[in-house]
Amino acid sequence: MSESSWRSLDGDPIAIGDCDADGITDAAEIAAGTAVDCNSNAIPDMCEWTTLTVTSLDGGLPDYVHTNGSATWDNDAVRLTEAVESRLGSLIFEPPVDDPFQDFGAAFDFRIGGGTGADGFAFALLQADAYDENTVFGEPGPGGSSIAFEFDTFFNEEADVNDNHITVYRNGGAVETYTPTFNLDDNEWHHVDIDFFYGHLLMIVTGSNGLPETAFDMALAPRRLITNRYGFGARTGGATNEHWIDEVRFSVVVPAEDCNQNRTPDDCDLAGGTSVDCDHNAVPDECEPYTPADIDEDGVDNCSDLCPHTPTGESVNADGCSCSQLDDDGDRIDNCVDQCPDTPAGVPVNASGCSTGCGAMGMVGLVMAFACLAALWLRTQRA
Repeated sequence: MSESSWRSLDGDPIAIGDCDADGITDAAEIAAGTAVDCNSNAIPDMCEWTTLTVTSLDGGLPDYVHTNGSATWDNDAVRLTEAVESRLGSLIFEPPVDDPFQDFGAAFDFRIGGGTGADGFAFALLQADAYDENTVFGEPGPGGSSIAFEFDTFFNEEADVNDNHITVYRNGGAVETYTPTFNLDDNEWHHVDIDFFYGHLLMIVTGSNGLPETAFDMALAPRRLITNRYGFGARTGGATNEHWIDEVRFSVVVPAEDCNQNRTPDDCDLAGGTSVDCDHNAVPDECEPYTPADIDEDGVDNCSDLCPHTPTGESVNADGCSCSQLDDDGDRIDNCVDQCPDTPAGVPVNASGCSTGCGAMGMVGLVMAFACLAALWLRTQRA
């Protein structure tokens, strides 16, 4: 069990109504203004898009957690390898949600030491249809179809910068390396926080002295939406060290609840004016399949378009309306066809939009009759 001065979850159940598991109730955070609840459902907005799994490992392993190879649960934590040569062990977690996802947050405690300085361990996000719960891997991670974070404590001349570094791997290829100020294998408990959101990676590592260090704050190309397992793997190789893991927390962004991935529910974006929904389908326009938000693709965005269903190819005015959608004189003959665009209201017209004369008006009344005669007289004078 890790003895973490900066983080202590061992034996303490997550309080009911504390969705982010920070020890402060949701109601208190909302009341204090440290959490926002834009749709007034008593759930902080930051938790509307998150599924959080907390695994302290106290008392044994949950049924969604699997140990493989040399890994074993012991003393309320998991030891991936004992301090013996040629050991390989893993701790694999089942997918936290059935939905595919690409953004996640993770946090865990680790301890390395007790031996001569072995290869190290990795935390990895594993594509579920490529890796099962029996997967084992060492410090570089499993390879393809994964994102891995290597904690390396052995200098392999052909691959490593030193014997104390952290490296990000994407699909088996090294991306970036960081050397912490503290020794990874000092046999003390250390802490890691990882946030990967919308193509940006932030990793903070905290040594046993309680001082956090930013290991990575960088762009990292997002993966496609897939279902993922996650887990840890370690190996000793020709040297020896124990590798321990405890206090695992993992959170997942569920894209369907936040289509623009800004960590605010879509209904709150629309209510607050952060997003618009000009076609009134309850979907923020930036998430619509057409780009930009122009459903009839006439060059006028939905919010400005007074005629949102213009036939393809027709020219439009500044309001997004084509002549086939307009009838300036209200005679039910659209402007494209209307050869007499100023017909007075109520005057009968032919298929070309021109008056057919006043005799056919019947019982429309004297006022309409005079209007009809006046319109005909004006047309005669213009001719």
